[in-house]
Amino acid sequence: MSTPAKSREGAAKVLLADDDEIARSIISDVLSAVGQVEFTMVADGHQALVMALSQRFDLLIFDRNMEPIKGDRIIRCLRTGASPNRESPMILTTAELDHVREGSLQLAEASLYMPKPIDASGLIKWVSRRLALQ
Repeated sequence: MSTPAKSREGAAKVLLADDDEIARSIISDVLSAVGQVEFTMVADGHQALVMALSQRFDLLIFDRNMEPIKGDRIIRCLRTGASPNRESPMILTTAELDHVREGSLQLAEASLYMPKPIDASGLIKWVSRRLALQ
């Protein structure tokens, strides 16, 4: 079930999709320190895709290993289709990486691949730069 945050004027709209409640909590706590952020949180890939196809977000964060649709597949769908988020910054989090790497919009990839556990300071720097928050 999706959990939309209360709307705040001027807040960055962030879709946060992870099947792990603790991961959602950590990421939302970290990004709340960045500035005004309005979160929509979902716990599975299907809900994430539905939300991302139905409204525009300033930032989308997907876990790689969600069911029934994996985060990288959601990103590929959004990047190649008529999504309102086709060019929005997207982060793919995964325990399968050991270093941060940037992706390519032209290759229908995430903007940033971030290993778990999340590097809070790295996430804050990247998001602040991309969304011009703080």
